[in-house]
Amino acid sequence: MSETELAKINECHVFKIGPRTSAKGYVAKTWVDNELWCGICRVVMIGSDKCEIRLEDTTGKVFGVCAVDSEDSIEYAVDSSRYFVLKIRRGNNHAFIGIGFQERTEAFDFNDALQVFKDRKNRKNVTIEGSAEDYSMKSGEKIKVNFSVTTNDKTSNMRSKPLRSGGLGGLAPPPSSKTRQRRRRNQ
Repeated sequence: MSETELAKINECHVFKIGPRTSAKGYVAKTWVDNELWCGICRVVMIGSDKCEIRLEDTTGKVFGVCAVDSEDSIEYAVDSSRYFVLKIRRGNNHAFIGIGFQERTEAFDFNDALQVFKDRKNRKNVTIEGSAEDYSMKSGEKIKVNFSVTTNDKTSNMRSKPLRSGGLGGLAPPPSSKTRQRRRRNQ
């Protein structure tokens, strides 16, 4: 399968985190003093329906991989936009680790890469039933508009002339700003 790198952040900090203390989510300030590792974070799309977050050192040695396959794979820290919690799996076991980025732009790039994956996956999953309809006007096709106009407390149905495609019939364009300025001076 082909791989597409959606993001590469050169400085990603990994933290040992404790259990979640509330239903709101993980609080980054409780684990930022427990740094385990620092290295490169890559968001890689595999084919068109799989994505992984790979934590590697500069030599390419993998520290951990998070498969983005469910809602609980990635969680946002509730107290900072630069910190996230990843679910790392090895066989049947899993562990939650915290990751953080020095700059908000790096966190934005990480988050954006995940959104790009979700958008591409959703676009692939959307199926169009039947052929696409063509709603464009054909050459020579006309539009007929009926509307009511109130004049002197009488309502009459006015029928407009059929319009040819590409214009609004006999309507004049709106006055230019120069024409409006001349009218104001003359009043």
